[in-house]
Amino acid sequence: MLVRPFSDIHAEFWQPNKIPRILEMVIPPLPTDNETVALVAGDIGLAHTPQ
Repeated sequence: MLVRPFSDIHAEFWQPNKIPRILEMVIPPLPTDNETVALVAGDIGLAHTPQ
């Protein structure tokens, strides 16, 4: 199993209409992604912020 770790993304600062473009910069696709598990930890966003 392959693992791609990510942490401290702070998505609460991302503008909703730019999320796909930002994700491709922060988490660029790899040829092995079909065989990979993403481990997302740390400061991802604010859980209790209304959208």
